[in-house]
Amino acid sequence: MSSDRSSRNQRPEPIGAILAKLLDDSHWGRHIKELGALSRWREIVGPRIAKQAQPESFKDGVLVVAVQNSIWLSHLRFLTAELQEKLNREIPSFPIKEIHFRLSSADSSSSPGSSRRTPRTKG
Repeated sequence: MSSDRSSRNQRPEPIGAILAKLLDDSHWGRHIKELGALSRWREIVGPRIAKQAQPESFKDGVLVVAVQNSIWLSHLRFLTAELQEKLNREIPSFPIKEIHFRLSSADSSSSPGSSRRTPRTKG
């Protein structure tokens, strides 16, 4: 009977606190935080890179980035260490061990005769 009394004397917990606890206790909470961190991609890498490459997934310290074409893919591979350092400095709560770049499925360079295309930039 004392447990009934103690539960009646407790104040209701705010729904936000309950949801935060549920998210912290589940894998969904981590995914939401990861997505929030990756939402800063454009701010961290800059608009020129963000126009050509977007984060696709992040799991176990591995960031997968979809790149628009093979020229940018090569360029970003060259910048991997610099980008990784910058991302880890800006988002220390989700350390990136590796960055994998892959051609986006919407890559136009895979069509015949498109090897002459170069990325368009405003500038």
